[in-house]
Amino acid sequence: MEKKEIQNGESSRKRKVSEIHSETITLSEESKLTLEKIKKNKSKGESECTFHDNKTPRYSWLHKGWVVEERRMKTRRVYKCYYDPDGNLYRSKDEVKAMCGLLD
Repeated sequence: MEKKEIQNGESSRKRKVSEIHSETITLSEESKLTLEKIKKNKSKGESECTFHDNKTPRYSWLHKGWVVEERRMKTRRVYKCYYDPDGNLYRSKDEVKAMCGLLD
């Protein structure tokens, strides 16, 4: 599989990685530690990923150190994965809220 070159000479794969990296610099220090733990176990799939924490307005309900990974698939479907400060994976907002004692 040949990589397409873009105008500035980087491959599209390198550009995606740098886009992810630019997203992570806005995370809190606690969330950056969580992200380092989960990156060790990540597979390299065909999706675009962005990471968010409680600094992002739509995720302000998260506790410090928690991270949300948004995976946009080729079909444009977005999957959300939530990670606690230990790097444990949670598949839904309700599961996270129950874990944190935030459910009504």
